Amino acid sequence: MYDFFNEMTPDLRSTPRDQSAWVLEEFPDRPNAVRWTYRITDKDYKEAVRQTLERWADRDEEEKE
Repeated sequence: MYDFFNEMTPDLRSTPRDQSAWVLEEFPDRPNAVRWTYRITDKDYKEAVRQTLERWADRDEEEKE
């Protein structure tokens, strides 16, 4: 699972935690509007599914207790 508070490590490069992977778009006609974009790859999708399933399993275990 991603940890947004710990130090950036080489294995986290090219993940949503890697700030260089994000693209900032600004809109001149709307000075207060910006959009951050991150292109999701198949690897990112699989990791997101894994994390979601892990959280659901943890929640199910908590409900059983």
